[in-house]
This record gives sequence, structure tokens and C-alpha cells, in this order.
Amino acid sequence: MKSFAGDSYLINNVAGMRLYDEYAKNMPIFDYHNHLSPQEIFENKKFINITELWLGHDHYKWRAMRAAGVDEYFITGDAPPKEKFHKFAQVTQRLIGSPLYYWVHMELSHYFGITEPLTERNADEIYERCSEMLRQPEMSARALIERCRVKVLCTTDDPTSDLGWHKALAEQDVSFSMFPTFRADRVLNIASGDFETFILQLSKSESMEIKDIDELCAALASSLRRFKEAGCFVSDHGLAGINYVDCEKDDADKILKERLAGRLPECIDAARFQSYMLLKLARMYFENDIVMQMHLGAVRNINSTMFRQIGPDSGYDIIGNSLDVDSIIRLLDVLNSDGVLPKTIIYPINPVDFTKLAVAVVAFNCGKAPYYVQFGNAWWFNDTVRGIRNQLTDLMETGGLSGFVGMLTDSRSLTSFTRHDFFRRILCDLLGEYVEKGDYPPDYEILGALVQDVCYNNAVSFFGVKL
Repeated sequence: MKSFAGDSYLINNVAGMRLYDEYAKNMPIFDYHNHLSPQEIFENKKFINITELWLGHDHYKWRAMRAAGVDEYFITGDAPPKEKFHKFAQVTQRLIGSPLYYWVHMELSHYFGITEPLTERNADEIYERCSEMLRQPEMSARALIERCRVKVLCTTDDPTSDLGWHKALAEQDVSFSMFPTFRADRVLNIASGDFETFILQLSKSESMEIKDIDELCAALASSLRRFKEAGCFVSDHGLAGINYVDCEKDDADKILKERLAGRLPECIDAARFQSYMLLKLARMYFENDIVMQMHLGAVRNINSTMFRQIGPDSGYDIIGNSLDVDSIIRLLDVLNSDGVLPKTIIYPINPVDFTKLAVAVVAFNCGKAPYYVQFGNAWWFNDTVRGIRNQLTDLMETGGLSGFVGMLTDSRSLTSFTRHDFFRRILCDLLGEYVEKGDYPPDYEILGALVQDVCYNNAVSFFGVKL
């Protein structure tokens, strides 16, 4: 029996262990999508205790605690930090197979040197040890990032942001670069109650009046220029799905004006407006050499009572139905036919869509650049051992693994960079299986280069970042 959380954690064959030790283990990190706070990074935040670091923003942990029947008082409520941590430990000790269980122990080991499993028996001791360490200068926000050899991280930012924290950090002497991501969800969700607020905020941030579709597009173009000046090279869109419907400019203008007058659009008009704006945004991305990411399929805030109580991004989102892949293909095809398809990464959240989209994106890789349109990493509810293996297998079987841009954290936690190690171990274990079975020769020069490309090099090349 293997020892718990040892050097071969998650790796179960000799070939995989060699790939990990010699090629993956010490690669730097290019984290091209996360939800970290730029302000906390610039200010080099120091955490008071492990509860603040781990449970302050992490809805993965909140979901696990709620599922186990923990009262909200100990999750997002006003319970003392030590009591919250103890409740989390009680839940964690029984999370066998959950990615949380792996992540918790990899973070304890990497950042705090703690290699024993977290249980309710040692929760108080581990709380005190971690909290004491966090009060040391070498455990500040920037130090936590540097400890994992992070070279690039991309936060997720609203088009109305002034990007002040990014600009300020760029003037500091740090070992990593922090870039903004242009997250345009709010302009695409015209039926949302927040849409008018967004238009007012965008009008203010760009010092432009917005009364029609031309002015809206001009304001977005202005915002994107500001982002690019701050180093932005990637955009993002979190959508429940894509229902592509042809929409002319005059129709989009009419729908917008009616919405600004206070009339909510019918579903078909909302889809038409979204389709029009996706095409306009994609053209802007192409012209500015910005990668387009689309995170698709999550249904958000399904518990209306808890949404009213504690707001969004709090652990009440789920996997939606299978995507309309035909609509996604039509969107890509229109852009490709017009010669304005930007580099694109598509992330489905429903595993039913994995193979379909892994196959579909290959049809749009037409020699502009290697792996120009990509099937993105196993996202959110799929960043499990099984989910990552399934996504990697789909990539291998469709010929897309060698150009894959690899792992990202998609997290609000500053210790979540160990998820890259989680991914790398699974990658090496999977590749090692092919070698052990005799399905692939033990050519470690070729396989090792592949591992290093997927872990880091492909992202540097694909995003075109000058390090």
C-alpha cells in the first residue's frame, strides 16, 4: 500500500513518475484564468488565519460543508474563525475521492509543511500552526504566488474596471506578471436586471454617452483598448449557452433601445442581441490579438432564497443541460468565413459535450497557428481526477493534446496554484499508462517535451506573452 500523500501522490506507474520528476515537477506556472483579487495582490495582503485564507471566498468548500449539513453560521456567517475551520475539518475527513480532499492536503504540504491528514482530531492544532505561519512575511499574498513559481496570472475583470491595481503592480519589482482579462458577460445578458446599471457604468468609465448600438460598440472598443494597454491578451465569457440567431444591426439597435427604455426583451430577441454582440466582440478580439474564452453551460444562482441572502458566486451554481453545439459551430463558422475568428478556447461544463466539442474545434484549425481553436481544460465541477482524465483522453483521441494550453486555477484562493501540480500528476500518470501498456514507446525525450509543453510552454506560445 502506498503511503498517504507521498511523492507518488496520484501517480501509479514508473513511467508516469519519471515524467513527473524529470519534466513536470519544476515547470513554472502560467495561470491564464482565475478570480483572484488584484487589490489583495498589489497590497500584498497578509492573512490573519487559515480560515480567512481558505474559507473567505472558496465556494467549493462552502458547497461541501452545506452538503454535509453544516449551518450557514459556520460557512459564511459570523462564527469564530477557529470554529469554522473545525467544522470544515469534520467535513474534509470524509471527502474521499473529492478534488477538495486532494487540494486541501497538497496545500497543507506545499505551503505549511504539514503531511498528516486533516481531521477533527487535529483541526485545532493545524489551525494554530497554519495561522501562526500566515502571520510571517514570507506568507503574504505575493509570497504565496511566488512559492509556486507562478510567472503569469490573469485576473477576471469587468469592462468598467479602471485597472488601477494592475497598473500599480506593473511598476513594482515582482517575479510574476498580473494581467487583466476582459470579461464581457454583462453586456451579453441584456435580459438581466443588471444590464442598465452596466450601461451606466460603462458610459462613465469610457466618458461616452450610450444611446444606441454604435455608441455601445464604441464604448466597448474603448474599454478593450484600455485593457490592452494594461497588458490584456485574453477575454472571457461565462454563458449558460449559445443560441446563435442571425441579427442585423438595425434589429440589435432596436432591441437595445427598447431595453434602455425599460422593456425586457423576449427570449428570441435576447438571443439575437447576444449573437450580434458576440460577433462584434469577437471581431474586436481578432483586431486586437485577444484570445476569446467561452465558459459555457453553468446555470447560476439556482437557490433564489440563498441568492437573496448572500449573493452570487456562493456555491449555488450547477451543471446545465447539454449545449447547442450547432449554434456554437455556426458562430465560429460565421467568424471564420469573415476572416475574423480570434484564437478561441471553449470550455463546456457538461461532460456530455466533451467529445462533441473536442471534435468540433479541430475543424476550425486551418493553419493560421497551431491549435488555433481549443477544447479547454476540465472546468469547475470537472476538475476532478476523473474529469481531467476524461478531458485529456478526448484531447488525445482527437489529436489535440500536444498543443493544449494546460491547467488553470479558476479560483479565488491564493493557495490554489497547487491545482497545477494536481493536474500535472494526473497528466503524467495517464501518459505513463500508455507507456506501461506498450501502447507508446518509452521515448522520454519526446514525451517529456510534450509534458513540458502542456504544463507551460504551450500557454506562453498560444497567448503570445513576452516574458
